[in-house]
Amino acid sequence: MPPATLPWWIDKLAIPGFFTALGAGVGWLITELREMLHARRSKRAFLRAVGLELDGLCAQLDLFDTLVDESLNRLQTGGEPPQLAGVIRRIVFDSQLSKLRDVDDALIVEVILLYSDIGALDQVVAKLNQQGGELAKLKSDVTMSAVYIEQARSRVRSALLVLKEENGKYLKRITTLREKLPARSS
Repeated sequence: MPPATLPWWIDKLAIPGFFTALGAGVGWLITELREMLHARRSKRAFLRAVGLELDGLCAQLDLFDTLVDESLNRLQTGGEPPQLAGVIRRIVFDSQLSKLRDVDDALIVEVILLYSDIGALDQVVAKLNQQGGELAKLKSDVTMSAVYIEQARSRVRSALLVLKEENGKYLKRITTLREKLPARSS
């Protein structure tokens, strides 16, 4: 008996089409799995790097706290008003956030919210520096009344206290968030 032959359309179209579709499906699945694993590694690396940056930010905010205390003491003794450099560390966050495939994760959203809110500290420092500059001008003007100088000193003291309070809030928030992030060695 002669072997049964398949119709030409099965032999020439259906079988090659099936294997082409199967190969494309397997290729697509492998690519998706690879992308998913890459996204997971990227997320983990991002969170670890942000954790390290937050460690540095905590040190920076601790230094701010010390500088605020020193400035308050100096201000009370009639010393010069403070001029602080208020650049908050965000290099890792700013450069790496866009590399994440998906930010729909509660921890990443919490990191984003922290970094978007912490810019308020820069505004407080800028206001403090402005008021400190005004106080310095008033103190350098020998014709200026002591009443105006004391009002300016009071505004600077107030700005320092606001900075101290905001600084404490962010330190607490960063510490809480840092506990949720991957450790340095993991």
